[in-house]
Amino acid sequence: MYFTVSLGPLSLGNVIEEHQNGLASTFTVLCSQCNAENTIKTSKEHRSGARGPLTFDVNTRAALGCLHAGVGNTHLNNLLSTLNVPAMNSSTFKTREREAGKAIELVAKNSCEQFLNGEREEAIENGNKPDENNLVPIACSYDMGWQKRGRGFNSNTGHAAVMGLSTGKVLDYTTKNKMCRFCDEAKKAGKQPKDHDCRKNHLGSSKSMEPLAAVELFSKVTESNVKFSVYTGDDDSTTESHLKHIKVPYGVEKWSDTIHIKRSLTTRLYNLSQRSKFCNSSVLSQKVINYLVKSFTYCIAQNKGDATN
Repeated sequence: MYFTVSLGPLSLGNVIEEHQNGLASTFTVLCSQCNAENTIKTSKEHRSGARGPLTFDVNTRAALGCLHAGVGNTHLNNLLSTLNVPAMNSSTFKTREREAGKAIELVAKNSCEQFLNGEREEAIENGNKPDENNLVPIACSYDMGWQKRGRGFNSNTGHAAVMGLSTGKVLDYTTKNKMCRFCDEAKKAGKQPKDHDCRKNHLGSSKSMEPLAAVELFSKVTESNVKFSVYTGDDDSTTESHLKHIKVPYGVEKWSDTIHIKRSLTTRLYNLSQRSKFCNSSVLSQKVINYLVKSFTYCIAQNKGDATN
């Protein structure tokens, strides 16, 4: 606890007022010797804005912990109520979540920039020479995810990332958002939205987020004198077409990783078994399909690094 005392020890039995702010409390306690009112705060404070009252550390840490654990205000309050601790209202939680989110985003961007520079230096040491535009070629992997289970083709948000094949570190990322509550509410009311940190940056379908995010990341990396000349990813022909023919100012070669190509082979063999019948041949059963796919993956594993065989 953090407090100012006039004389002598204080007793919580002499609390005359309590003001709650999220998980923190401010007590007003009478001194048993001089009857002076003393203010006791249960958490340290910090400045989170240019003006206004200070912010309690415990509330910001609670929001940061929820972001780290991947839960929200409802999950936090379920835990607090089970512990018989006063809950945090949604307004306080959202404000502190935005505060922590900005710091996390800044750290993430700096981390990506650091790893990208490291990947570039390692590529130069391995003999990769810059091209005529002073862009160092780097091999990477790219993929995108959505906030809904399954394929997520009706998700309002998506997140894409580029990882270096050499280090496995995240070199850059971006998000795509189809909605903004501030903008949507203002549009319904026929008013101009107030100033806010708007993240709405996508108008098409959720599936179209993946190729557009890829073009954004592969184009922006040239600002760091790097190009993603080779990328490993899923067998999405739309993303591959966008990277090879739309707006990316350099050539990109596509590689397929074992997991995705194994999945694609299984799907195509299964579709072939449903559509076609082969004379004088055994049935293309699930057992046969599994055997063919297993043999294919063995072939790849045993000839790793030997393209000729």
